[in-house]
Amino acid sequence: MAFEVVQQSVTQQSTGTEASAPSRIAGAWLAIVSFVSIQFVEFTLFKVGDFDVSLQKVLALIAFPVALGLMGQIRLPLSLLVFFGVLILANSAAYVVQSDPLNPLLLSANATALIGFVGAVVLYTALVEDKRGLETLGRVWVIFAVLTSVLIVGQTMGLLPLLAVPDEFMQARLADDGGQLYRATGLKFNPNYQALVLVIGVVFARFYINRAKNTVSFLILLGIVGTFSRMGLLVGILAWVAVPVVQAWGNRTGSAVPLKLLATVAGLAIVLAVGYLYSPQEVRSYLDQRVEEVTRSYDYFAAGAPSKPIGLNSKPIGLSSSEERILLLRVSVGVVSNNYLLGVGAHRPPDFVRAVGGSESTAHNTYLEELMIGGLLGALVIILYVTFSVRAIIKSRTEGGANWRGPSIVLLFAFGLSAMFLDLNYNSILWLPLVVALAYSKIAHPS
Repeated sequence: MAFEVVQQSVTQQSTGTEASAPSRIAGAWLAIVSFVSIQFVEFTLFKVGDFDVSLQKVLALIAFPVALGLMGQIRLPLSLLVFFGVLILANSAAYVVQSDPLNPLLLSANATALIGFVGAVVLYTALVEDKRGLETLGRVWVIFAVLTSVLIVGQTMGLLPLLAVPDEFMQARLADDGGQLYRATGLKFNPNYQALVLVIGVVFARFYINRAKNTVSFLILLGIVGTFSRMGLLVGILAWVAVPVVQAWGNRTGSAVPLKLLATVAGLAIVLAVGYLYSPQEVRSYLDQRVEEVTRSYDYFAAGAPSKPIGLNSKPIGLSSSEERILLLRVSVGVVSNNYLLGVGAHRPPDFVRAVGGSESTAHNTYLEELMIGGLLGALVIILYVTFSVRAIIKSRTEGGANWRGPSIVLLFAFGLSAMFLDLNYNSILWLPLVVALAYSKIAHPS
């Protein structure tokens, strides 16, 4: 898959001139900043049928063509094109077999996939302009992560509102029975998705920030704590710990790994313990409750995860969020086993989950969701993503280029772990680790 299409712009073909260096740099900056801002901001403007017209999609439709025009070319790796094609097939197979290819749910899913693909191509084109493109992406992401963490701290303290959460969903963001503490979301609707983009901020901060690296990283980690996302906090800490290990391995200084690992873990443990002890009582109580839920969930899992009566809100009565996810896991596996050939089609898994387990929800697991959507084609989507990413990471090795593979490895690790707790199938961030790995590979071996 070393083939890459480089399409010059129509203007260049007709005039025979190339875009100037300042124009290309400006285009790359616009592409990177636009892509990053889309991941941190989430506002739905209106709906057209089953398709949400959001602020980030409008921004993409405006900014990406302008960025491509300034850069003067489109770079399209065959890996991205193949992945996009298989993703569309996985979304569509069940609908096509049922002679329903114009179903609004399918059109919405494929439109979202197309927008994600275009964004991935634009970002890749920007990143391979020069070696500083990836550094620019990392630092811009960190800036957004720091600003968002400050906003989250204000929301957690009750000083700022949850700007991206409509009034009818505010009850779902409550973190305590007294109605005084809310799960902060920054400028996104879901706190768990906000935690994911902040986790990526931690990864980029560890690799691309030179001054005050620890301070910046801790501030972003504080933002993750403000979302009260157990997944985000766990993956953020594991990613932080993984960075020195990957760096030592890349630099061939394996003997330093135990000491670096011990120092990193000890420092994180001390800071988190101090932060917990000096946090407000409401925050400590909710954190204790979230940890206790995990313990109860283990007992629930050991008992075979039995179904419970369904309440008016389409959720099992008496289940914590952790227990509900265990129930959804069991039900989703059943849906996959019954529809393993072609799946059930894009946006349809919640209907099948409700029919089997009574809970109208997604799987909260990207892998299971993709298997439910496309069956064997969904499995191929997962296999291609991992294969293309790992192959690009392996090819990124260069003589004396110890840091080329580090960010890609930790990013893929953190993203792959988060995907076990989130549905990312209809989210443009799905493309990020693959694009970063391919871009590093291209820069390492331009020919």
